Amino acid sequence: MSSFSVNSNYYLRSMYAGTDRTLASSSGRANADNKKLSYADSKALKNAIRALGDVDFEMEEKDVTESYKTKFSKELRAFVDSYNYTLESGKESDNEDVRREVKKMKKFTEKYGDRLEELGVSVKTSGYLSYDNTKANSLYLHSFGDTFGSDSEFMEGISKYASKINKRIDYYA
Repeated sequence: MSSFSVNSNYYLRSMYAGTDRTLASSSGRANADNKKLSYADSKALKNAIRALGDVDFEMEEKDVTESYKTKFSKELRAFVDSYNYTLESGKESDNEDVRREVKKMKKFTEKYGDRLEELGVSVKTSGYLSYDNTKANSLYLHSFGDTFGSDSEFMEGISKYASKINKRIDYYA
């Protein structure tokens, strides 16, 4: 049983487009083998990073509508959930290279713990992330750009690890 909760919704399912959308929910994951999960989870994480990279963090706050902020919040939640799924399936992988990259990703994320916490994303001792929607919604959108923007060190690092995890899975074998 995982030590995190997932809010399976349209945004998270869309991150699994191109693999298997049913893997966005615990019921869909129940009978999937770990190789399939690791492959789909790392692809979903890359998609979530791309989605956050499309956010205009430089937008004037007066121009940020409630619907835009809600969309961003749901995309951030999808990032957190796909990160947690990637961590979970990677930890349980039979592939030593995948497990090693997951450990590196976890350690890398821990370095950003304080900054993430300020933005409503907590790094648990287990390495999983949790998302506080209330805290995040109280901040201006531009507050997130340095951490979740497409050219941020954090997102570039997570993207690198997601790619390495994905490349180390021989999905078709």
